[in-house]
Amino acid sequence: MGKQTRADFLVTMGALSLAALTGCAGGAPPDSEFQGTYLSTYTLPGIGENGTFSFSIEQKGKMVGSFTDANTNTVHAFDGIVENTGKFTGALKSATTSSPISGLLVVKGSGSTGGSGTGGGNTGSGGDFTLTRSGVEQRGYFNIGGSLSTVNSEFQGIYSGVYGADTTLLVDGKTLNGLASYSVDSKGNIIGSLTRGAETGLLTGTIGNTGAFSALVKFATATLPLAGTLVKTTDGSAQGNFTFSSGGKLFPAQFSKSSSVVAGGDSPYKGAYRGTYGVPEKGETGNISFTIDPSGSLIGFFNQAANKPVGTFTGSVENDGGFSGEITYNATEVAALPTSAERALYTSRSIQGKIGNRVGGAGVSGDYNVVISGSSYAGNFEASIGGSEVNSSFRAAYTEGSLFNGPSSGQSYAFDVSNVPGGLFTSSGDASVAVDKQGTILSNFGTHRFDGRVTNDGRVVGQLRATSGTWYAVRGIINKVNWTAGTDKIPGLAGNLYVTVGTEEYPIALKLTGGDGGTS
Repeated sequence: MGKQTRADFLVTMGALSLAALTGCAGGAPPDSEFQGTYLSTYTLPGIGENGTFSFSIEQKGKMVGSFTDANTNTVHAFDGIVENTGKFTGALKSATTSSPISGLLVVKGSGSTGGSGTGGGNTGSGGDFTLTRSGVEQRGYFNIGGSLSTVNSEFQGIYSGVYGADTTLLVDGKTLNGLASYSVDSKGNIIGSLTRGAETGLLTGTIGNTGAFSALVKFATATLPLAGTLVKTTDGSAQGNFTFSSGGKLFPAQFSKSSSVVAGGDSPYKGAYRGTYGVPEKGETGNISFTIDPSGSLIGFFNQAANKPVGTFTGSVENDGGFSGEITYNATEVAALPTSAERALYTSRSIQGKIGNRVGGAGVSGDYNVVISGSSYAGNFEASIGGSEVNSSFRAAYTEGSLFNGPSSGQSYAFDVSNVPGGLFTSSGDASVAVDKQGTILSNFGTHRFDGRVTNDGRVVGQLRATSGTWYAVRGIINKVNWTAGTDKIPGLAGNLYVTVGTEEYPIALKLTGGDGGTS
């Protein structure tokens, strides 16, 4: 592409400009002529650098991708914007630097087939660019080897298995083999993870309907480009050959099916989930996320709210909901903890329990026993499909608002535990709740403190402190409501919760005012 003349580019730019002018007249930005996902090689002749430039172009021209230097294996994130003339601007970014880039993209066949072809129509496509590093301009070019994007991916689904390279080949002193777990969306985008020993790396990339894929896996000490081909097998799994690239060397490897497939056929729990968890006796709460593939293999994370090490969760789920697995922690993060007592909490934890569709069909919940420092503790979780606490829909402060002071005023209690036996808790008209942006709950129900979290679809998990000082696990659902007081509607909150005492669950009612309200 570097040999293309200025005249060639001007002709192409003129044609694309005319198409843009006739296709849109003001208003919202037109749809991009280049929409799709691309894999290309780039060269900076002046400094002898070359590598891989992969990028996606969204509907309105936003560009997202990465540059990977084949000589040093350095990866720079890339984002920018491309016009329908082919002109693009953006920046290459690392943890400490940002380098502006501008150039011209030419995709043969754009305008009719666009940038979203399956790979055969982009031969000879690419572009020229200028990259400014530390104030010095470097001129380069790139050649597109074909688009990997697709509108309706034939590989859409969830996969797990194993991967491996020759065990004599080492990257930063470690072999490249372990578990592979990933999902593919309708556009061919890949996200998942690869493990090597106790370490888990984030896998991202794209795959076309031919099975050709390009991806990156980011481990703690190495970021490795992958490229290869996957083939779907008759049982819905995926196998294939590919190469790692590290230090200018290629490492041949392969994906294959796991030897430990859970009996029972297609798992009824297959899917991706996110929610909250608690281990009340240890005062531990946080986020849980996990993916279950069709065979019942499970991979995910326990992320403690107190900024402790993140645990990688691997295991399997039977078709009746029984599950078992291990939670492992990054050794470097554990070693950085200040005391030996804390470090002892984050050795590998075995976990087993029961998962079920107990929360209205839009997610799952579960109870489990987890071994921490040699002792077994009970815990629970609530998870929804795609649930998130990035911007909590419940963020607000709530009180009883003098509407729920108990039977003496002819009203129900704000915090009603009359169905819980043993005098563990006392019903009260005095309750206050604060929910922050991430969905963290800090509250007082009369004399009882409650700490927990809530997902955006209202699922709550946490711990409630009894009069004796013992903490008990709580789960349930809350909703924003509008209370009626005479002719007024007062925004508030209503909750149906359960507290676990021994092996039994007992209902708790919660009624508060505050927030922005909801249904009447």
